[in-house]
Amino acid sequence: MQAGGLTNLGVMIDADNCPSERWQSIRNSCLKSIPDMPKKLPDTGLIHTTDGIKFGVWMMPDNKIQGMLETFLAYMIPDSGEALWQYAQYSATAAKNQGALFRNKIAKANIYTWLAWQEEPGRQLHQAIKERILNPHHPMAQVFVQWFKSLYDL
Repeated sequence: MQAGGLTNLGVMIDADNCPSERWQSIRNSCLKSIPDMPKKLPDTGLIHTTDGIKFGVWMMPDNKIQGMLETFLAYMIPDSGEALWQYAQYSATAAKNQGALFRNKIAKANIYTWLAWQEEPGRQLHQAIKERILNPHHPMAQVFVQWFKSLYDL
C-alpha cells in the first residue's frame, strides 16, 4: 500500500559517536514494517523495496565510521585546498583549547572554519556544494551519490 502516492523514502542520519548503536536503533524502529531489515547496514547504504515503496537509509559519513554530515563534506574538499584544510583543523582545535565553547562537534568547527576562509566567506553547506567550493564529484562522495540516484531513480 502506498501512502499518499509515496514511492521513495530516504532517511539520512548522522552516525555520531557509535554507528552500530545508531543503526540498531533505526533497524529496531523499522522491523515492524520491514521484518527482513539487515542486521548490518550495507557499506553502500540500504535500499529496500516493500509494498511498492523504495526505502533507503544512509548513515553519515559513510555507513561505517563515526561522524556526521560535516565529516562527509570534508571528503569533498578539493585536493588544492588540502593545506588550508589541515590548517583549519589545527585552528579549530587551537580555538577549543583556548576556550571555544563548541562541544563534541569538531567536524562542524573544522568545515565552517575552512569555509570562512574561501573567496566568499561564510557560505552555507548547500551553497558550497552548488558553487563547487566543495567538490561533489570527489571519489569519496560517489558512493553516496550512487545510493541517492538509485533510491530516487535518477
